[in-house]
Amino acid sequence: MIIRILAFAFSSINRISIKIQILISRGLPTYTIVGLVGTTITEFHERF
Repeated sequence: MIIRILAFAFSSINRISIKIQILISRGLPTYTIVGLVGTTITEFHERF
């Protein structure tokens, strides 16, 4: 099952749209971050 979510974030007075897509299936739990992510997110992903 694929679930799509449209969210918004605010950076000062600018609005940024965020598209989130989730695939729920059987198997081992895992997650993948796709897109332009900073080094902080990459380090978090490796530690988690």
